[in-house]
Amino acid sequence: MTSELVKFVAVDLRPYSSVSGSGFQSLCQTLVNYGAQYVNFNVKKALPDRKTVARHVPDVAAATKAEGKNKLAKSDYIALTTDGWTNDFRKVAYVTVTAHYFDSDLNLQSCILNTGAVNEKKTAEVLCNVVKEVAVDFGIEMNKVTIVTDNAANMIAAFRDQCCRLSCFAHCLNLVVNDIIAVDNAEFQALMTGCKNLVRHFKHTGLQRQLTKTLKQECPTRWNSTYLMLESVLEQYDMIHDILKERSELRFLYAVDQDILKEVTAFLTHFKSASELACCDRKPTLHMVAPLHHRLLSTACAESPNDSAVIWEMKSKGRAVLASKVRLDVRHDAAAFLNPCMKGLCFIPPARKRMAMETINKLLAELDDDSSSQTPASAARDASEVSLINCSVYTGYSCESDYIVAILCSRKTLM
Repeated sequence: MTSELVKFVAVDLRPYSSVSGSGFQSLCQTLVNYGAQYVNFNVKKALPDRKTVARHVPDVAAATKAEGKNKLAKSDYIALTTDGWTNDFRKVAYVTVTAHYFDSDLNLQSCILNTGAVNEKKTAEVLCNVVKEVAVDFGIEMNKVTIVTDNAANMIAAFRDQCCRLSCFAHCLNLVVNDIIAVDNAEFQALMTGCKNLVRHFKHTGLQRQLTKTLKQECPTRWNSTYLMLESVLEQYDMIHDILKERSELRFLYAVDQDILKEVTAFLTHFKSASELACCDRKPTLHMVAPLHHRLLSTACAESPNDSAVIWEMKSKGRAVLASKVRLDVRHDAAAFLNPCMKGLCFIPPARKRMAMETINKLLAELDDDSSSQTPASAARDASEVSLINCSVYTGYSCESDYIVAILCSRKTLM
């Protein structure tokens, strides 16, 4: 019971005192009564005190950590992601390290290995040591993994000579959108200011209760928040108009041009969709980076004779920052090639396609070399892997494409 309560407060982010609440106890009592076939008992007596739950946390944490180590030890294919953040209230900096691996059923799993405070300045050396210590603690060799981080200079430098590092595509897209919405266009900036003031007015005056949906306020650190704000205003524009007209406060809509609002929202939805497709912890997404980048450049940001001045400037800025801030790697193209529906790589230049083919062939050669120096059992396993990969590479079809990507990811390459 104590272990389950620790999981409850951890998973649901509840305070320890929540286990003493009468509502929670009433719910537990109802569940016990329904589940009991012969005897009912007093839940208040069965539930431990919050101090007991708190004292039990280290035991549950140790058991959970041991279970995580056991799972990671059984997986040959592990990748890491890491990011830093700061508690604004306490002004404490933290770094989180997450592991991603395939279980025995070839399902992609992830688990947070550690979220720890960093008391020193977050230099490249400090970040590298923090992640290294966590990896060693869980029996992970840094030179055998690929790590995904943001594009911060300290993150790039931290793992330059330690392991393979890839930039987080979703994070790059967030930077791209931030640059796009900072475009120097008076009409667009007036629209943004108008929407922010409008949302703030509705929230501060209680008018929000008269709307069917909540108006979203932009938050600089929250991805896609600008799009969500504009979309929430656009969806309820007529209702907002009627409410403000009744209160003689239409001045809050003067700067919100509905036509421009529609155009901007339709444009930004491409970036929102791309970032949501890239943000997934239950299936590989490396193969989607190159085609999504191509689609944003060639479709979303393509010029159209029907574009207004605002959209023309936003698209122009989008093309520039997509080229400068999104850092594509040959592994992105190689992963896309391993996806049967993209095997032609018709969306990339011939030079990149040639490099992707060379990378695949190099990986196959490494697998062959590894097989020749292993035990008969492991060599047989790797031989079957080579056969499976060859089947995909030279025919372009395989129902085990995720497994193929996993194999190649593990061999100092893709993840």
